[in-house]
Amino acid sequence: MSIKNLKILRSRYFYLWMIIPAVVILVAVSFMIRHGIFPIQKEILLKEKKEKLKDIGMMVINRFEYYDRQVVAGKISLTKAQDQAKSEITIFNNGRNKHNYVWIHNMNSNLKIPKPVGQKFNRILESKRYEFLEYTKISKDQTGYKNQGISLVMGFGPWKWVVGIGLDSEDFSVTLEKENKKLVKILGIILLVILIPTALMAWIVKLRDLSMISEIKLQTNELKRLAMIANHTHSGILIMNKKGEIEWLNKSFTNITGYILQEVLGKKPGDFLNGKNTDPNIIFEMHQALENKQRVCVELCNYKKNGEEVWLNMEIIPVLDSHQEVMNHIAIEQDITSRMNMEKEKAEMRKKLIHSDKLATIGELAAGVGHEINNPLAIVQGNLEMLGKEYEKNEAFCLRFEKINSAMERIRGIVKGLRSFARNDSEEQEIMDIHEALNDTISLVETIFIKENIVIKKNFGCNNAKVIINRGRFQQVIMNLLTNSKDALEGRKGQIDIITKNIDDQVCLKIADNGCGIKEEDLGKIFQAFHTTKEVGKGTGLGLSIVTSIINSFEGSISVKSKVNLGTEFEILLPSADCVLEIHKKQEKISEKSITTYKGKVLVVDDEEDIREILKSYLEDIGFIVDEAADGQIAFEMVKEEKYIMVFTDLKMPVMRGDEFIENVRNKLGNNVPIIVVTGCQLNDEKSKTTDIVNRLGSGVILKPFNREEIYKIISETATKIYQKAS
Repeated sequence: MSIKNLKILRSRYFYLWMIIPAVVILVAVSFMIRHGIFPIQKEILLKEKKEKLKDIGMMVINRFEYYDRQVVAGKISLTKAQDQAKSEITIFNNGRNKHNYVWIHNMNSNLKIPKPVGQKFNRILESKRYEFLEYTKISKDQTGYKNQGISLVMGFGPWKWVVGIGLDSEDFSVTLEKENKKLVKILGIILLVILIPTALMAWIVKLRDLSMISEIKLQTNELKRLAMIANHTHSGILIMNKKGEIEWLNKSFTNITGYILQEVLGKKPGDFLNGKNTDPNIIFEMHQALENKQRVCVELCNYKKNGEEVWLNMEIIPVLDSHQEVMNHIAIEQDITSRMNMEKEKAEMRKKLIHSDKLATIGELAAGVGHEINNPLAIVQGNLEMLGKEYEKNEAFCLRFEKINSAMERIRGIVKGLRSFARNDSEEQEIMDIHEALNDTISLVETIFIKENIVIKKNFGCNNAKVIINRGRFQQVIMNLLTNSKDALEGRKGQIDIITKNIDDQVCLKIADNGCGIKEEDLGKIFQAFHTTKEVGKGTGLGLSIVTSIINSFEGSISVKSKVNLGTEFEILLPSADCVLEIHKKQEKISEKSITTYKGKVLVVDDEEDIREILKSYLEDIGFIVDEAADGQIAFEMVKEEKYIMVFTDLKMPVMRGDEFIENVRNKLGNNVPIIVVTGCQLNDEKSKTTDIVNRLGSGVILKPFNREEIYKIISETATKIYQKAS
């Protein structure tokens, strides 16, 4: 087939071949959506709406039964009970119940209704069941519910009342339309996933045919093509005899390699182009292909006349005579050195980014380990406090208790710093004391550094240490600089000085070591990405670049001074935050005499029995009656049945999580009991659902491990808030 006929064939049928299946698929999917999926979606949604009406109906009947029991017990008259029931229905209708209006029909009243409707009502009362009827009760105060064409009708026999809950058809239609749009989007995505690969395959076929066209051109116009390439191409061209010896080359080959024809005439290219980094395997494969009269296309490292490396994309084409014997070889060579260098840099960058990702994963793991430590730490600390209270008159025990408690506080500080450093920070910045952030970070590494014979000395001379920073990112800066100092002190006894002072309206932080120092020629490059002075495998070259970026985001600056074998000093300048309120205040211990006693029931929810036991002990000591629950589901059922004045709950629990429990208590029960979250997690991700629920619906947060004073303090604060609201 000629090139012309092949082009006509493809241009005539190619796009038709692509369009017809696409149209068929679209028509089939549209039919399936309209006649199959949409009706099913409607039935599912209608079923959900009816189930919701049933829940509302059962809630109303339960309230009627409650008032009826009051009447039977003689505690209230029938008329008053019915009035209160109607009042609750009115409040319900005027509240959050926007789309499902509750109405009541008294079968003993004189209000006339259609006879068929009355018969249905009597049947429902006698059967004690429910039905969905096409009925809407309209009265003066119900004009806003004209869209309710379907009602769930339930009977309450003792009072001869028929209760209806209307389904808002307009709201149902809007909801159904939204669900259908979501479904259409999903199906559209699925359709794209099917059609795009199909289209790609079609294009691949077309590209293959274009390649066939190129081969036909090559075979039919070879001489013309060679002449045009020789005169106009920027690629190097070699013409060789059947033995591979050079007979001719063009000017571009000379520009690429530096060799002229007279120097290489009669030689094979491999005799002068190959070198130490030339891949022998590729050379072998080239010879094998050429012996089989096949064209070769390879990328190969060669060498110029001046000894420099040059990467060549080489295509070698055997020219055959009428007997299919090799007459000549034509080699077309392109200089791809820049591209190969770029790919090498990308590979190095990818390697460093993978290493950086590993570090991020280690950070997440550290955060998880910190959380898992908090629960047993809280148990140990709680039991120690109870033992300390029990044996407070025993001096020997108190001495040992103080030592243990000091060690516990040390562990607690390390976990706090670890949790703070590894947390998932937002971009938000806050006013904070730079010394506090420094102490948290130092507590993480100080013991490790001491074991490496490295002493960290603090000289905090800053009077106004308030700055506006992102805590997690600032700790990342300090950790990076401390790690660099540690690496510079490897194999020697060293010292790291951390100095703060005020310079005009700025806070100055210096981190200096007496390590190996940095060479003068490297000082100007250390803040550049991927530049490192460390050995291979020890540094990514990203650390100080990230440090600079973070400090710049705080509107600060960073500089470095260093001398070889004397040490290095990094200086960070940050704007001070003047005229601000104190954010972090020292917490005064609550003395035993100042502890308030309380009355009432409190619920403690935690999947760890030891945590529950400690909280129960603390709460019973100040007068509370304490109930316990091992998960959110059990607690939810208990809150349904019992009235509590306060709830303490963990977050991570089986069956039902703490945030789900809080949401269900607020939304499903409408209960506003104060709920205090006691957790080992950091609630820093403002976009997470858990953080949103805790901040919006919770009454406070205590981080594990906790002590008695922290529990009593938040109880006092919560009680004060309740009193202020009541006032």
